Amino acid sequence: MFATIINDVYRKESVNEIAKVLDELCSPKGAYGWASDGIYSYWDYNTKEVYYIGLAVDLRERFKQHNGIITTQSGNKKELIDKHFEENNELGFSIFVQSPMSQPYIKGKSEKWVWKDLKGEDRENHKIAEGILLECYKKKHGHFPKWNKVGGSAKGQKRVRNGNYEIIKGFTSTEFHPLVSRTSLRELAKKPEYEGYENGVMHAVRMIMLYSGFNLKESIDIVKTTDTLNRFERMRQENYLFKTLEYGTPGYGTLVTEKDNPDPELTTFNFKPYPLRKI
Repeated sequence: MFATIINDVYRKESVNEIAKVLDELCSPKGAYGWASDGIYSYWDYNTKEVYYIGLAVDLRERFKQHNGIITTQSGNKKELIDKHFEENNELGFSIFVQSPMSQPYIKGKSEKWVWKDLKGEDRENHKIAEGILLECYKKKHGHFPKWNKVGGSAKGQKRVRNGNYEIIKGFTSTEFHPLVSRTSLRELAKKPEYEGYENGVMHAVRMIMLYSGFNLKESIDIVKTTDTLNRFERMRQENYLFKTLEYGTPGYGTLVTEKDNPDPELTTFNFKPYPLRKI
């Protein structure tokens, strides 16, 4: 299930670096990190405007297509991204990811997709999740993100609820947001202990918040009961949730100050892309 948002800011010359990190953290061939099938977003780092929300079965491959590393016949945003870089040095990039246990596709040595239904969750539910986000963006702004030509799943459009836009806000957030990794995409690839915090602990917290209706404090208390590796205690000692979010582009990052401390009673998100029996 979708639960964690991971953000980064990149320059044109660092597209191969982002692609490599996506292959490490969201590989269709392994169980480390998160599933390859996810939602992604491009956004303006300076204005925080969301340009595009999309869905990919292989986040790494789709990023390569959009950024001109490999070619594709349709759905390519290369021209739009190139135009952005003609006027700006940086572009924001976010992924909304699932646990590797939700990996619905396994890519073998032949580089061909083989369907593997692990949990009964199918592609339709992922399209519904994308449709929810596109429709709630439209309800907020009166139009879809400017790089999106059409809306998403019609079923998703009908499932938009109050609080769903908070997920989109997380795509561009540099301050504390309960769904956003406190470590950027490239930093996660360099620091396995942080991947353990985000994937092994906070992803579960976020799933409970999104799908079960509990607030942040309640969700943390639930996950603590199964934290046999004492990761919460290490996170507390390191003040992890208040660390500087360092993007891979030098000079970018924000410090979560005392006044930005997360509210333990934060409202829930009411995100319902899956059938009720799966929540």
